[in-house]
Amino acid sequence: MSENNLKASIAWVMERCAAERFVMADKIIAARRELREMFPDLQFDFDNNSFSDPALGTCNVKSISEIASTKRPYIKRFQKEERGKIGALVSRTYNAMKEVMLRKGEAVDEIYTKMLVAIEERKKSQFSKLVKNVAGIYPHDKKHEFYISGEPIDLLQKSTGMPWELASCERYGGDHFEGVYSDISIGNLVCILQSNGGITKYARVMLRWCLVNKKTPALGIEEIWYYAFPGSIGSAYRDSEDNEIAPGVIAIEATSAVEALLSKIGYMDYRDCVTPYRFGGFSDKGGHNTNITYTKRRV
Repeated sequence: MSENNLKASIAWVMERCAAERFVMADKIIAARRELREMFPDLQFDFDNNSFSDPALGTCNVKSISEIASTKRPYIKRFQKEERGKIGALVSRTYNAMKEVMLRKGEAVDEIYTKMLVAIEERKKSQFSKLVKNVAGIYPHDKKHEFYISGEPIDLLQKSTGMPWELASCERYGGDHFEGVYSDISIGNLVCILQSNGGITKYARVMLRWCLVNKKTPALGIEEIWYYAFPGSIGSAYRDSEDNEIAPGVIAIEATSAVEALLSKIGYMDYRDCVTPYRFGGFSDKGGHNTNITYTKRRV
C-alpha cells in the first residue's frame, strides 16, 4: 500500500470520528481505540486531528482532506492495483471508519469474506459489464448532483454509516443487511443525491437491473428515497410531491430527473420490466427475496 493511500485511509477514519453527526461518544471512543490497536507505531493527536510516526511524518487530517474525500480515490486506486481485491490493511482501516460495524468486531472478517464472494459472483452477471455505462456524476441543479455508482464499497455503505442509516433496514445490523451482497453480485447501482462536489450526502435510491420482454436490459428505480438533512430524516415515496429529500428538492422532482438521465442513456425505454433474479435483500417495490417488477412513472 502506498504512503499516500495509508495516510488517506487513516485521515478518513479521523475525519469521521470528528464529524458532527457522530455524536455518540462510545462509538468515537471505540473507533479511536481501534486505530491505536491497528497502528501501534503511530502517535495520534485527536485533539488537533493529526497523527505522526517516523516513516509517515506528521499528517494533519485537514491537509489531506482532498485525498480522503468521500469519492475515495485511494481505495479505487488500491482496488485496481490488487486486481479488484481489497487488501487486508485497507479492509481493517475501512472497518474502523464504519463506526456501526465496531459494535461487533468479530463480524469484520465475515463481512469482507461475503463481499469478496459477491464480487466474484458479479463477474458472472449479465449486467456487470453494463455498470460502466451508467456510473458517474450527473448535475441536477446549481446546488445538487447525482452520484451513481456500482462500486462494491458504495453498495456496502448504501445505508451503513450514511446520515439516513437509521431509516433503512439494509444498514449493518438491520433486518436485511444481506441485500448489499445481492446488489454487489448482480451489479446493481446506488444513486445518491449530494451537494455539488459530494461533500454532503442527502438521499439515495437504488437502481436495479431488469429485463424488458425477458431480453432487453433496463434499470428500475426503487420505490423509496432514504434521506437525511438538518432537521429531517426518513424515507419518501419516489412520486411524493410533499417530501423534501434535500433542501429545496422534493422526491418526485429527483425521481423525474433520474428517469430523464436514464432515458438518455437508454435504460428506461419500457412500461414494465422484471428482474430475472430474485433479489436477496428487501425491495420497497417487490418485498423480500423475490423477483421485482418495476414500472416507469406515467407522466
